[in-house]
Amino acid sequence: MDAMKKGPKILIAIIVLVVFVTGIVGIKNQFIISKDQLAANITKATQNEDGDLFLKQFDKDSQNLGFAKIGAQSVVEQWHNHASVPTAEVGKRITDGHTIAGPSVKYKFYVESKKVFGLFDSYYLAAKPTSVHFMTTDDTAKMRINITNGGKHIKATAQDFRNGLFPGKYSFHVDSPTEDGRNQSGDFYVAVAGSENRFDMVLYFIDSDSEGE
Repeated sequence: MDAMKKGPKILIAIIVLVVFVTGIVGIKNQFIISKDQLAANITKATQNEDGDLFLKQFDKDSQNLGFAKIGAQSVVEQWHNHASVPTAEVGKRITDGHTIAGPSVKYKFYVESKKVFGLFDSYYLAAKPTSVHFMTTDDTAKMRINITNGGKHIKATAQDFRNGLFPGKYSFHVDSPTEDGRNQSGDFYVAVAGSENRFDMVLYFIDSDSEGE
């Protein structure tokens, strides 16, 4: 009789254990990113030129940096088109702490981790903003700036650039009124690698096709 009573209890214990283990595995897969998975996500974003997927690999503070979606898109496009290594290796190189040679700028990102449920390490990327200061004799507060990456026309101000940009290449058009009432304009770009250092950029208004860096 004792053996018959123990049988159902053992079965219930096994079922509870299976449910618990299954639940842990499910939670782990949903909320925890291994370093290998992070590398795979970066590689997939690069191969598909998917800036949104790339940006999802970052912490919230990085995602909220100035014009992060534009910067992230520009990075994966440059890695896709100009990386000196096969795109299949990009994610692994980033998670190993390296930069990617090939583009004009070696973008620097940082691999960090956090504990989930106090047990598991979950990995993500972090970016450092770069403050861009326009060096010009004109009143920067009066400048009208349109970021033009990918044919977009997103309004920005000189102060937006000073607040710090997500690493990437930013193309933009500037209209700037002069003291004599004339308007000067130009097309420019700046590529920021990702550091907390200030980047001083000189704007030369020569003609509509001028570029500055």
